[in-house]
Order: sequence, then C-alpha cells, then structure tokens
Amino acid sequence: MMAWACILLAFAGFGAIAASMDRHCEDLLRREPPARARRAWRGLGYAVLALALWPAIDAWGPSVGTVLWFGGLTMAALPLGLLLTYRPLLARRAACAALPLGLLVWRLAA
Repeated sequence: MMAWACILLAFAGFGAIAASMDRHCEDLLRREPPARARRAWRGLGYAVLALALWPAIDAWGPSVGTVLWFGGLTMAALPLGLLLTYRPLLARRAACAALPLGLLVWRLAA
C-alpha cells in the first residue's frame, strides 16, 4: 500500500511541475498563468515529490525506501507523460485526484 501512496504522490507532483512548464501549462490549465503562479506550481510539485519519499522511507527504511521512491518516480512519470501527450485534460483530472488519493492510501496503510 505504501508503494501506491508513493506513486500517487509522485504522479501529483509531476503533474504540478508539468503545469508550470511552457509546453504543458496551456493544455492543462486552459490559460497562460502568470510567472508567479507558475513558480508556485513548480514549488508545489517539488514539495509533493519530496513528500512522496516519506511513505517509502516509513515503510521500508531509508536505504530500500529511497530506491523504491526512485522506482515510484519512474512509474509515475511514464503514464503522466503518455497522458500529457494524448489526453491532457485527463492528465489534469488524474493529477488533481492523485494527491488526495495518495494521502488517503498513505493514511490507510499506516
């Protein structure tokens, strides 16, 4: 269960980072946000990626948890990249749903 929490949080973090990029912001947000909002999205994304490390370390310790976290980052980036390419609106919905789902799974697994 903790692996799913890590993957879902990483998916949400990458989604926020994608919303801060020139290439994806208009597809995801349907408008061009100001630079300040894009910096906030980027900061939120990196914070959620760092948060995704916590359930992995909590379940498997620092050495194995860090390796699992890197695997979770990979497992989250691949479907998000495909969704951003082919279905950007679905990517936005999935990234918005991934954060509360990841937190819920983490809470239930603890």
